[in-house]
Amino acid sequence: MKTKQSYTKGQLFGFVLGIVLFILIYWFIPFGTLSQSGVGVLATLALMGSWWIFESINTGITGLVPLFLFPLTGALSAGETASAYGNNTIFMFFGGFAIALALEKWNLHNRIALNIIGIVGTSLNRLIIGLLLAATFISMWVSNTATALMLLPIALAMGSKMTDLILEEDPTNESDAQKFRKSSVWAVAFGAIIGGSMTLIGTPTNISLSAFAGELLGFEIPFAQFMLFEFPLALLQLVVVIFILNNVFYKYDKKQLEKGKDYIDSEIKKLGKMSYEEKVVSVVFALTVFFWIFRTFLFDGIQGLSDTVISIIACVILYIIPDKQGGRILNNDSVSKMPWAVILMLMGGMAVAAGFTGTDLASWLGEQLLLFEGASEFTMVAIVTGFSLLVTQIAPNTATGTIVIPIAASIAQTMGYDPFMLMTAAALGAGFAATVPSGTPLMGIIYGQGDFEMSELIKVGTPFVLASFVGIILVVYFWLPIVF
Repeated sequence: MKTKQSYTKGQLFGFVLGIVLFILIYWFIPFGTLSQSGVGVLATLALMGSWWIFESINTGITGLVPLFLFPLTGALSAGETASAYGNNTIFMFFGGFAIALALEKWNLHNRIALNIIGIVGTSLNRLIIGLLLAATFISMWVSNTATALMLLPIALAMGSKMTDLILEEDPTNESDAQKFRKSSVWAVAFGAIIGGSMTLIGTPTNISLSAFAGELLGFEIPFAQFMLFEFPLALLQLVVVIFILNNVFYKYDKKQLEKGKDYIDSEIKKLGKMSYEEKVVSVVFALTVFFWIFRTFLFDGIQGLSDTVISIIACVILYIIPDKQGGRILNNDSVSKMPWAVILMLMGGMAVAAGFTGTDLASWLGEQLLLFEGASEFTMVAIVTGFSLLVTQIAPNTATGTIVIPIAASIAQTMGYDPFMLMTAAALGAGFAATVPSGTPLMGIIYGQGDFEMSELIKVGTPFVLASFVGIILVVYFWLPIVF
């Protein structure tokens, strides 16, 4: 019997690489005018980046590394490092995930998804569009990975049922049946990726952007303005996805399915009337979104009110209100289901940002990037977007965003460009991993369904990534200055 290894070869390689890079950077490689404290931050970032990219140890635990390496290397004191872990934006993500847990616990996500699908229509093409829009909407408020886990069972059940109905109408039409099964899974994946990018809480890379903007620029990104900024990009991506799924890779020979509507109606009917708990979650969810969107327009005069405050109020309310089964809308066991690894990883990223600003690393790094001197702001947006998109296809998207965003800020500040513009390009680029499983857990889930070869993931995901590349450049360079 083969003994299970504690580390895969890749994990072990990344673990050793991180330590070697730390030793080389901190003790052996000369960095000219960079102070020893700045070298300490750079060496720590190299170690963390290696461990994050290769997932050598738990990503959240890697996020704790600055707590001991920064004080030991003289980069920051223990108190300064620890204070960076309390960045308020991260707690907005915490509150948003509590809402996601409530949606899932009381099955409200199923009701939302099926009703959206029923509204859009029940031809084969429209069922795919319905799944895509349902995943997009839910992922705006729930992490994209959680959205995929919630909706994939619906997509797979729908794929199985539609396969039976297709073959019942035409026993020889195995081609359409297989296309629909694959297309339905892709619709959930693409919808989750697109929707996650539309709000500050939908994906960790956007949370990183918001937190870094506060830490490095002293700028709080308003929730509503970010949604307004992101909308044109999401619209472009939705159009591209609908086209490539329904007209390029999974084009159906038979467009209509006579019994499709009956199936969706029966699934909605099975849900029955909304329960008391569903109504409570719906109200809390709707009010939270309302305050997020209209805070800066209608409630700007309320002292201390921020998107994080709104998020935490909603979280606490869900743990206070009783259900009708002798518990609460969210019980104590829900706390253990929070994405602590992601939260700690984001906190570690904020500690790195504090290291950038608390030492001379940011200014020194900017000086080293003078090879870009003379490049236009548009060119730099394209370079940062392309680099971030390329890296995130193979490296975890959260790690990519955490590493690339502060570097983009340093580049912009050195060249005299808007740092928020390049930071946004880096964050958005990091959020669209859609070709191989290593870029994001979501793609790993899709690949794990067993219906896809790696070549098919790359083939279908590449047009989406290329369209995203063009779309990000356009919205960041032309639309961002107007919105913000």
